[in-house]
Amino acid sequence: MFAMFASVTLVRDLPARGLKAGDGGAVVEVYGNGASYEVEFFNGAGETVAVENVEAAALRATTDADRDARRTRAVAAE
Repeated sequence: MFAMFASVTLVRDLPARGLKAGDGGAVVEVYGNGASYEVEFFNGAGETVAVENVEAAALRATTDADRDARRTRAVAAE
């Protein structure tokens, strides 16, 4: 179970929502005792790109390696 405001990373694409595995965000609400979460997703610049209800199985805790990868993608895109 993720706590409120925990950093999370998608483990699979959610194409209908325009999100891809590796996209990261923060838990902003917990539903059904952790069955699903409202997650605010951010781009490399820290701007909100989506706020979506995501089932727990589609998320994992964010690690330092994830943060480094996101920062690298953001710089490469500029």
